[in-house]
Amino acid sequence: MLPANKISCIMRAVANIIDPPTREKTMVIKNSDFAQLVTRLRQRRGMSQGQLAQATRLSRTYIYHLEAGMRSNPSPHVAESIARALELSKEDRRLLYAAYSDLTGQQIDDSLPESVLLDFGELAQLLVHNTSYPAHSLDRLWFLH
Repeated sequence: MLPANKISCIMRAVANIIDPPTREKTMVIKNSDFAQLVTRLRQRRGMSQGQLAQATRLSRTYIYHLEAGMRSNPSPHVAESIARALELSKEDRRLLYAAYSDLTGQQIDDSLPESVLLDFGELAQLLVHNTSYPAHSLDRLWFLH
């Protein structure tokens, strides 16, 4: 009978033959068209990863991983947030959504008008800047006397 340390050594060797360890497997899943497009569109807009992260309410690390191809399945909300933050034209938005669909297999409906894509944070910001009493609009328990 073989000692335990020799058995584990043999098991590791067999595992490496069957599935050799690669640096790319752990570092980068796939540098997709989506990742490259997000980077190109962000740079064209003159934004840093941090600025895009702030505008999309994502972390800078998440944006970095997305652009490096280390996120293989971002949600549709992420793609929509990026398109909105970069203020993409209809054609650029279509390209971004097509690259997203190629990466994830999920479709995004880009036929919705831009006004439908406002999120609650943007709505709150609009109310604060354009309403005398924004709390009245944002909180149903807040009353004007």
